[in-house]
Amino acid sequence: MKNMKNFIYLLSGLACLTLPGLAMSDTAPKSASIIIRDQNQAQCSLTPPAMGSGITRQFEMTSAGNNCHNIKPRSIEFDLLPSATTILLTDDDWCQTTTTKDQTVPRNEEETPVEPHTSNFWMELKTTRKLSSSGIIEVVNLFSYNEEQIVKEGFQLLRKYHKPGSEIRDALSCIRVTAGRSVGMPPPPPYATTGSHTWSDPIKEANSNYSCPVNQILTGRRHYGDENKNTGYRCGVATREGPLTLKDRTWSVEIKESGDGEKPNRGIYFSCPGNQVMTGRQHAGDENGMTKYECATVVDSLQRELAATPGNWSSEVIEKNHTFNCPDNSVMIGRWHEDDENGPTRYRCGTLR
Repeated sequence: MKNMKNFIYLLSGLACLTLPGLAMSDTAPKSASIIIRDQNQAQCSLTPPAMGSGITRQFEMTSAGNNCHNIKPRSIEFDLLPSATTILLTDDDWCQTTTTKDQTVPRNEEETPVEPHTSNFWMELKTTRKLSSSGIIEVVNLFSYNEEQIVKEGFQLLRKYHKPGSEIRDALSCIRVTAGRSVGMPPPPPYATTGSHTWSDPIKEANSNYSCPVNQILTGRRHYGDENKNTGYRCGVATREGPLTLKDRTWSVEIKESGDGEKPNRGIYFSCPGNQVMTGRQHAGDENGMTKYECATVVDSLQRELAATPGNWSSEVIEKNHTFNCPDNSVMIGRWHEDDENGPTRYRCGTLR
């Protein structure tokens, strides 16, 4: 009997013991996020790159492919951002921080100016704690702090620029987030390469619905004539130390081909959501018809996602008379078009790593 009592005491002790690596809660750990709110408290959420990855992720809120496209940012909230994360906030649509007509201040090694553009404001922040949360703060209020000053506990303002007299409120257009790289992590993998490019059969533009074959990515497009003439699509295979595959192929919402009518003479830009590449396009009708884009995530043989780093937008080509190919070892990420077949088109390509 005494041995039985000792056995019961042992079991009760084990019931209260927490073993290393075992969680006592059914609630999954909350992930890092950036929450954007407009003046009416409508909100959207952005997911920054993983802690310690060294990856950069760019969120372009004027692009129709971004889930914050219809939100005009009044306030911002950083939640559980890991240490050594840097954040760029700017009114430039593509996160280029140009401060004069002819000078660009690059914020990462791959950013180079392709055309003059002027940012009205930009700011760089850096997290200084293991996990940093800011609470809700109006974007315009961030500019009341001085460089090197702690804005909120865990957030330091590194540097900033504001063109005198320009509006900050509701004008934030692009956020770039770079995760710190953990000590001891292996060097970044090499860039993916592309090959085995093939053109599709001609497809009538006014009734086109095309997706690249399985595990292939768009690398080019051509079109000649109006909507009753044909369009061709060029697809390629991406490899990096073995074949790369695609997951989560998803079609975007419908977008008016010639522009949204809210930004005269700008057409409408579409970029695939962060870390995704373009794999297809649909279009119905003429320039007033609707267009959809198919995007997907690229993964390696271990199902690890590759980082898709967007490059600059191409120079303009006339829609009714052009063939466009992405540069070697890059893939299509975005497209812009304005007006009818006589109007300009631009493309955006990016690299995979």
